[in-house]
Amino acid sequence: MKEIRFDDLEVGEEFGPLQYRLTEDKMAAYRNSVEDAEAAFATVGVKDYSRLINSKYTGANFINAGHEAEYLNPPRPGKVLTVRGNLADKYIRRERKYVVMETRTTDEDGREIVRAKTRLILREGK
Repeated sequence: MKEIRFDDLEVGEEFGPLQYRLTEDKMAAYRNSVEDAEAAFATVGVKDYSRLINSKYTGANFINAGHEAEYLNPPRPGKVLTVRGNLADKYIRRERKYVVMETRTTDEDGREIVRAKTRLILREGK
């Protein structure tokens, strides 16, 4: 892996796939953390964008500047989830370096679970 550098990132760059099994224990821990016994989308607590970036680069240090998500189907415990992403945009505003990650999560049956777009401020060399 190489150190993350804003100038080296390319719009359209693909990340993943990453996979993990959504266990009953993970669902219970998520539901406990949000204090909602029926919360369905434990995937929101996983920060898939971060896991994808860190699978390819070291030194990634971000401030979350915005997140949009479309929750399509509740994930089912016991299923393997696959996450893929791409760098949708990058830009500089007010001397801050922004990257926009889009992610898509599906389960092992091909059901789409979540589509998300996250805007991040990249802090290099921290």
